[in-house]
Amino acid sequence: MVMKTGQYVLYEQKLKSLLNENAKLVINTKHREFSNWKDPSCSS
Repeated sequence: MVMKTGQYVLYEQKLKSLLNENAKLVINTKHREFSNWKDPSCSS
């Protein structure tokens, strides 16, 4: 139904990379929280 024009494809790629960046951020944050929880002495 949706015509995949060049602009739409570009938008889709941008959206995917944004989601990837978001996922990485979340994972890094969770990892940091977990590390701090494991070793409270080195909390940033």
